Amino acid sequence: MTLELGNNIKQCRVEHEMTQVDLANKLNVSRQTISKWELERSYPDIESLIILSKTFGISVDSLLGLREKKRSRFKKERAEAERVTLLFKEYLNMKTRDEKVKTMMDQISAAYSDPDVKQNADAKKILLDSAKELEKSEDVDLVSTRLCKKIAAYCFSHPKEPLRALVVLHEQVKHYAVKYDATALTAMLAGTMWF
Repeated sequence: MTLELGNNIKQCRVEHEMTQVDLANKLNVSRQTISKWELERSYPDIESLIILSKTFGISVDSLLGLREKKRSRFKKERAEAERVTLLFKEYLNMKTRDEKVKTMMDQISAAYSDPDVKQNADAKKILLDSAKELEKSEDVDLVSTRLCKKIAAYCFSHPKEPLRALVVLHEQVKHYAVKYDATALTAMLAGTMWF
């Protein structure tokens, strides 16, 4: 194991704007002794190490260069753990996203299969367009937001002929929609629901 004591003493001395003479006076040693320590031709005794660590405001381990190596290894291990965690989260998000897409596609398909929806060209278009967009983008949140808006607009424009399948679909997907859109539209749609 190589100690980095000489370089660390010099670096700390320079950072504290001290000359070798200034440091030598603090430690009650000669300037040549400080020079030898910095060049690693000799090493300070334990008492001098303690005084150096107090003078520079760092631990003896840090002064010897041991703390940095431990920190460096710890930082690398931590960075690797964070990287693996991030990869795992990305994998789970991908898996969850695929499941959400499939679930939402099934919900749209169920609404599209409703006999009342099959007789309504506007409702069929809303559902078909949403299914195509979901298949293309796989963005459940965006498609849900747009679908909720389209269902709400449809219900407002056809207040006497509410399609239960659209209202049920709205209830199923609104939690994926952007919150402010879903909340506002749910409040508006609540006035048109008849079960």
